[in-house]
Amino acid sequence: MLVNYYKRYLEQPDRTRYMDGRALHEEYVRTGGSSLGAEWLILHRFDLREQPERVTDTYGNRYRLATIYRYSDLSGWNWLVYHNLNRPPVEFREP
Repeated sequence: MLVNYYKRYLEQPDRTRYMDGRALHEEYVRTGGSSLGAEWLILHRFDLREQPERVTDTYGNRYRLATIYRYSDLSGWNWLVYHNLNRPPVEFREP
């Protein structure tokens, strides 16, 4: 819901879609395992003591931490936003 809300602030909002783990797996199967994975990976955490600089998904795609969005003290999750290292570099900009 939040991704769909904020994507309207992007230059090309139609190129952005949220995929949960199941949808990402279906994409991987559909492409015969040749999928490069999601360009961006969002992990959510209440506690930020563990915020690895790099993570690897189930399919071996490697991601580098791009930024962290902290939640307010009242409710929500911290978002750790990672960029896929298997994709061409892009410049990260605040929405």
